[in-house]
Amino acid sequence: AETPAGSPDGGPAPTAVANGPAQPAPAVATPTEDGGAAAGVPGSQPGAASAPAAVVTAKPEERFLEQTNELATARISTWGAALVGYELSTYSDVIKQKEGEKAPPVDLVPGKGVADRSFTLRAVGGTFPLPSDAAYEVVSEKPGEIVLQHDTGRGVVVTRSFIFKPGTNSLDVTSRFENKTDAVQSISLQMAVTGREREGERDSGGMFMPPTDQTGWACKTTELLEGLSSDYEGDATHSGAITWAGINRQYFLAALVPRQGQTTSCAVKRTTDNGLEVAVEFAPLTIPAGQAVDVVVTGYFGPKQMGQLKALNAGVDEAIDFGWFGVISRPLLWLLVFFYGYIGNYGLAILLLTFIVKLVLLPVTQKSFESAERMKKIQPLLKELQAKYKSDRMMASQKQMELFKEHNVSPFGGCLPMLLQMPIWIALYRTLWSSVELYQQPFIAGWIDNLAVKDPTYVLPISVGVVMLVQQFFTPMPQDN
Repeated sequence: AETPAGSPDGGPAPTAVANGPAQPAPAVATPTEDGGAAAGVPGSQPGAASAPAAVVTAKPEERFLEQTNELATARISTWGAALVGYELSTYSDVIKQKEGEKAPPVDLVPGKGVADRSFTLRAVGGTFPLPSDAAYEVVSEKPGEIVLQHDTGRGVVVTRSFIFKPGTNSLDVTSRFENKTDAVQSISLQMAVTGREREGERDSGGMFMPPTDQTGWACKTTELLEGLSSDYEGDATHSGAITWAGINRQYFLAALVPRQGQTTSCAVKRTTDNGLEVAVEFAPLTIPAGQAVDVVVTGYFGPKQMGQLKALNAGVDEAIDFGWFGVISRPLLWLLVFFYGYIGNYGLAILLLTFIVKLVLLPVTQKSFESAERMKKIQPLLKELQAKYKSDRMMASQKQMELFKEHNVSPFGGCLPMLLQMPIWIALYRTLWSSVELYQQPFIAGWIDNLAVKDPTYVLPISVGVVMLVQQFFTPMPQDN
């Protein structure tokens, strides 16, 4: 018999439409398989109050619920109350594009198995079970909001609400644990964000260009910990309060932002081939008898645009990798977007930004040229000194310094101004490399249709090489010492 998607063994996805039934699910027991620790089983807390025996029921059919706005389409499964898809309406995945076909939209929850679902909630200890594929019932569904509910069979009801914020790529997820027993209940939880490398992702770069939009992970504690899926070295757990965590790509981010003080660690592990999971563990919850406790997080699934990330107020904008010179890159990015607002073409905006940077650095460049020219003029005098004091190197050095001082020449005057410019040019490169604003933006239609990928004709890199050679030819160079 075929196994529906979301089944414990992670079978293929069922054919279903939004709000419609999937293929019938086999009858299985509600108790946990991957983390539904309960009283009297491994993982339960010693001395915790016992709960009623779990009721074994047939698992209902899986349903998929969709929420669509002008930016994205999100898909949620009733198995696990988890995201099974999050497609960005305005961005196409160039890596998945096949020749002669239109590129599919960027999907930040691309996997199909249970292990690939995002914002899954599972118990890793406590007095009642909560597996990651627990069956939820639909309580309500309306534009911008979905509410699902699961009865653990131990006297605790779990309600998960997804509220999608209009005009943004963020959503609020509230998980409420309502204790309907007359005893205290407890649970230790993990919530996971997942990602997967796309086929051909590692081969999308070139000799002088890294692969485009690689999949990686990130976890922010007191510092930002991150890595690439292609460099994965094994499961790792990072302890400490988590500010945010998620799947971090060059241009896109799937992130979980918990409330401050709720979390204790994040764990990074490989799920299936080329799949990654970043699981955030929450501090143990104690649920008094007859009361409810909420766990609230914010999710972000979208492009790494500075404004949207800053609006999360959790330092998520650090996901944009500006390198060592971020303090320079940030104003450069602001200028780039500002110029685009007037020009309407990011290719021209880049040219204008480069011209402005060159203009600002012109005095430094001019000073370097002038110093090199003065050094060239005193070369004959330097040669005389070297010949005169060739047997006394200390005296030769002293006379050279006197000569430099007399003619107002610094031996570092030619290279030092150039070195001072390097951080600015490196910052400009990192700005252009990291900016999602350039993703699938055309420069000249029919030639450069996406500024985020290499020039298919190699005209630009060859032109740069020619210009550098010409510039080198006209640059005044000092004679050999």
